[in-house]
Amino acid sequence: MILLFCCIFALLCALPAQCRENEYWKPIDRQFDQLNLQMERLGSSGHMDSAEADRLLQRMRDALHGNPPKEARARALFWEATMGRHNSLRTSLELANEALLYVDTVRYEYDYYRILSLKAGLLLNMGDYYAAFTLYNKVTPYFEDIGNELQAVRCRGNTGLIYLFVEDYDAALPHLEVAQAYFKEHGMTDQYLLSTQQIAYVYESTGRIAEAADLLRSILHHFPDNGNPEIEYYCLSSYCRLMPDGAQKDSCMERMVQAALATGDWQCRMGALRNKAQYLYAKNQLDSAQIYADSVYSASRSKVLKFGQEGAVCELLARIYGDKRLYPQAYRFMARAMDYKDSVARAEAQGNIQRENVRREIVQQTFRLRELDQKAQAARRINWIVGVSLLLVLLLSAVIIYLLRKRTADERTQHEQEKEDLNMQLDHEKEKTDAKSRELSSKILMSMSKNEMLTGLSSYVAQAQDDGKMDRAVAGQIKNRIHDVLKEENDWEQFKIHFEEVHPSFFKKLKELHPGLTDNELRLCAYCKMNIPNKQIAKMLSVQPQSVIVARYRMRCKMNLPKETSLDDYLMNL
Repeated sequence: MILLFCCIFALLCALPAQCRENEYWKPIDRQFDQLNLQMERLGSSGHMDSAEADRLLQRMRDALHGNPPKEARARALFWEATMGRHNSLRTSLELANEALLYVDTVRYEYDYYRILSLKAGLLLNMGDYYAAFTLYNKVTPYFEDIGNELQAVRCRGNTGLIYLFVEDYDAALPHLEVAQAYFKEHGMTDQYLLSTQQIAYVYESTGRIAEAADLLRSILHHFPDNGNPEIEYYCLSSYCRLMPDGAQKDSCMERMVQAALATGDWQCRMGALRNKAQYLYAKNQLDSAQIYADSVYSASRSKVLKFGQEGAVCELLARIYGDKRLYPQAYRFMARAMDYKDSVARAEAQGNIQRENVRREIVQQTFRLRELDQKAQAARRINWIVGVSLLLVLLLSAVIIYLLRKRTADERTQHEQEKEDLNMQLDHEKEKTDAKSRELSSKILMSMSKNEMLTGLSSYVAQAQDDGKMDRAVAGQIKNRIHDVLKEENDWEQFKIHFEEVHPSFFKKLKELHPGLTDNELRLCAYCKMNIPNKQIAKMLSVQPQSVIVARYRMRCKMNLPKETSLDDYLMNL
């Protein structure tokens, strides 16, 4: 059965590709690209074994003369290995390996993975299942990522065949079902029939006989009239094995023989005749069974049958001759059958060992891939968490920056408001101070006016006394009274109170800096602070202006002010 699936795989690889593969090839040279496109079209039409394919391949070789791009050489080797003109899988594998040496895996990534896919198929046909499995695990994700469904499905289908070889039917079934669904959807009849027949084999091997029979019956019932007879033969061979004896099985067996003859393949024809001989023997039709079995045995003298079939034919002939009581002939064929059986047993033992080794390697690689996938998922989760964390940090930073800016703006607004309120308060205080200053100035002016009036009145009384208009005693009393009023301290105390309201702590600071100043000197300093001229100060103090100047000089000396420092400026800044 393993050989059967190898044949099925070979047929599957040779079937046309029904998708626009040319859109994935990266341009190299216009003329060479045209040849590559034509080769792809021939592959799509299933005529890679035609003379036209040979002609195109020769033109590709001719185009390689001179100094062609190495990628062109890689493609030419790829198509030569694909065509398999050397009738040697090993030669095709060598061509594929040589192509890998020329291809640029970065700039021409699709070429690289197509060649790897071809190499995987060649390794599978050569029985190197583990190496093929490893390559398919590498190339399948790439084809899926770029959207090349056909190449991805074919890789998955072949991966399913490897699982069939190691008898891991649970792992094989999903891959085969994916391939079956794709081939059916895209109208790829031969591939669909082959994948369906493989699924039926999985059902049969896992004990689901009824499902396997139903699936094969459905295939054969709707098998196209112009369908591939080799596929029909394999499906009929499997279906006959599952059918109960009866007229339907007779008809199915006859149809199988006809399909095998239509293939033109000698091995298929011999397999059908052997199956027919075994079926006739089971029905006790010994003569008919002997005829078919003898024809297979005679043909095997000139050509080599598939491994194991010749022993099965010898065993069948031994039974037939034994039932006919022709014991010498029966003994001769049984001896040959035993020789073949020993060879088959050894080969099966080796196959079982190989199958177990491949199964173990596949399981180990699956675990490694799963572990790598888990690590990749963990890395993706970590990257996602880091990304989300960074995003949250950025958002939080943005919020913090926004709040800080808003806070700064609010503080600026509040500061400006406070500044405005302070300016308003200062303006209010200034207005209030100005009002008090005006009030104080008014009082000073009133005091000055009062003093002038009293001074004038004193002069008038003195003049009236001199003119004899007023009694001297009365005049003296009036003048004394005016003089007492001018020297009263009440006006000065009231002035100090009002002045302190306008210029708080002025007198306190002045006394601290210059403790030797008298009250009259403090009064003079206050008048200077108010920027009152000397003449007006003299009137307020009822003295001559020269006396004010002298008093100012003496006061400067007491204060120890430098010559360059103005007394008025010093007092104004105090």
